[in-house]
Amino acid sequence: MDGQNRLYWNGETKPFSPQPDNVKDFFRTGHSYINTIALDAGNENSSVRFSYTNNNVNGLLENSYLRKNNFNLRGSTKMGKLSLDAKVTYFLQEANNRATQGTEGILAYVYGAPRNTDFEDLRDYQNTDYSVNSWSSSSGNPYWILYNDRRYDTRNRIQGFAKAQYEFTDWLSAFVRIGTDRVSQRIETVDNYGHWFFATGRFNYSDRTVTETNADFLLMLNKDLGSDINLSVNLGGNSRYNTYIYQSVYGEDFKIPTKPTTESAQILKPYYRPLQEKKVHSLYGNASISYKNMIYLDISGRNDWSSTLPEDNWSYFYPSVSLSLLLDQMIPFFGNNFDLFKVRGSWAQVGNDTSPYQLEDSYILQQEGYLGLTTLSRPSVKMNPELKPETTTSNEIGIEFSMFNHRLFGDFSYYKIESKDLIMDVPVPASTGYDKFRENVGLMVNEGAEFMIGGTPVISNDFRWEVSFNFSKNNNRLVELAEDIDNFIFSTTNSGNVVVQATVGGQFGEIWGTVYERDPNGKIVVDATGRPIAASEKQLLGNYQPDWLAGLKNTLSYKNLSLDFLIDFRIGGQLYSGTDAAMDALGVSKRSLQYRENDVTIDGVVNTGTSENPVYETNTNAITGQEYWQNRVAADYIYDQTNIRLREVSLIYSLPKSVIKGNFIQSVSIGFIARNLFFIMKDIENFDPESSYSTSNFAQGMLYYNMPTTRSFGFNLNIKF
Repeated sequence: MDGQNRLYWNGETKPFSPQPDNVKDFFRTGHSYINTIALDAGNENSSVRFSYTNNNVNGLLENSYLRKNNFNLRGSTKMGKLSLDAKVTYFLQEANNRATQGTEGILAYVYGAPRNTDFEDLRDYQNTDYSVNSWSSSSGNPYWILYNDRRYDTRNRIQGFAKAQYEFTDWLSAFVRIGTDRVSQRIETVDNYGHWFFATGRFNYSDRTVTETNADFLLMLNKDLGSDINLSVNLGGNSRYNTYIYQSVYGEDFKIPTKPTTESAQILKPYYRPLQEKKVHSLYGNASISYKNMIYLDISGRNDWSSTLPEDNWSYFYPSVSLSLLLDQMIPFFGNNFDLFKVRGSWAQVGNDTSPYQLEDSYILQQEGYLGLTTLSRPSVKMNPELKPETTTSNEIGIEFSMFNHRLFGDFSYYKIESKDLIMDVPVPASTGYDKFRENVGLMVNEGAEFMIGGTPVISNDFRWEVSFNFSKNNNRLVELAEDIDNFIFSTTNSGNVVVQATVGGQFGEIWGTVYERDPNGKIVVDATGRPIAASEKQLLGNYQPDWLAGLKNTLSYKNLSLDFLIDFRIGGQLYSGTDAAMDALGVSKRSLQYRENDVTIDGVVNTGTSENPVYETNTNAITGQEYWQNRVAADYIYDQTNIRLREVSLIYSLPKSVIKGNFIQSVSIGFIARNLFFIMKDIENFDPESSYSTSNFAQGMLYYNMPTTRSFGFNLNIKF
């Protein structure tokens, strides 16, 4: 970019000069304002509390915001042996322009913009014929997304419960409780007329309501059986009722370009999902017996009856048992050297059902029939009338200790978790007439260890230093899946060059991708023009799961001043950066400057023979920088997720009691909190290795035009009256 006047993409003549901060300046500094007020009153028998929290967030993108309002009211009273408690919460949320991510997300048109693009020129995002105004006829405009398209949603939630508890004796009591949770959400999505992908416009308006109502009871017994033995028994039951209802209308091909309404759409596809219901009835109990406060045995059992499973399988029982021994109370050596030394072990099973209506096939009624006839189509997934509940079995042993008057403490545990009969959609041959069968398949094993050690190295009259370190490591393996199926795919790139999957004999979250074809000596094979060739078979390139995680927390207190800071460690695990690959291919990354002025000859070989009888000769053909960067393979963009970061720092000062003594204020504190401040080290250069284009497990291991993670600074003032 030499600064000489040249024809610009909008038809003007402008200096051909770089805009080094055009991406940086596209973002704004986000702000979050949280205000809470709480009022409470009461006496020794009754209390009532009301609180209101308002949260206003202005995001990193223009015209992007989140508004939350939360109202809480709770009251309780005690009348002799009868106690009453009730609570209601109302939550209202409104959001505009939640950032879409991935290859069609807003940042695809920010990171991918030519480096000489002045983003202020993109604010004029629409031409007079309603089409998008951008640097390329096939590209989008981020300001169009922010100001012309619509991404808007609201969420209303009301939840509450009422509870009555009665104490029959000092060792026997019971309660009954009923509670409900209702969430209603409206989502409005519009790609307006002139959109680069949907030239005639499209919209989707949807409403969904989800409810859950629980009614439960519990009988509680806690009694000493002599001077050495204590028995605690709980027996109860629960009835849970879930509902889900959804309706939407999709439209496209607007008659009037500026009217994304149902009347304007020439193609309309309404959708209505009738009320879905799910009922689960449960009975459960647990017993805990302790001997001399040094031996504790806990046994529990639960039986669920789920309406989503077939009658023969809808009842499933899952028990647990645990044993804890306080060796400091049992063995003199431990009692003399430890304040606490506990060993524990447990075994537990947990059952899990599925969503409603997964047992029988239901055919899809087509809105537009064939030759005026009503037509039904078969679903792509065949349901299973013999589904069984999933079962997870876990085993754990551990040690907990403290010593030197609790100045040093620690907790160590080892666990093994086996999950079987997983309810999954298994790919099947096309000859079956379906894409997948819903089946109980697989055995997944997780095995690992966790430990935490901490202490208080320094204590004085005015100063105190507390420190703790925690560590966790998990090994995961897929032991079996289904007959003739050796992998389960979570996600794949649009081009298919990368697949994230679970592999039998391997792990959950494996990253498989393209590599270069090589000759027997390891040389890259190129084609006749000198461009490298990708091998026909993908190879295992990594796994997105970390090798281990850790955290180091310190708290330093001096009189009324407290300083906390947390350092996080994520070691190991890989990811594929589709963002880096795309930026290199577009020539907008710093890395792609290499070979821009001079061609490059790949140090490789060319096959002048046949695939059956190859003859390899040294490559002498040069290719352009553009050809080089547009012919890279997935293996070139695999990065290690290892990173160490200063996760959080807080500094809080509490006003001395002497300053506020004698008035209606009980306490005052002011604090500064900063989160995600900086990386102490990381392997991937351009992006946060923990960012992802979705929070789903099925979208991990890839970076595709993700929103940048944020560093936040906040102040809080807390006054109690």
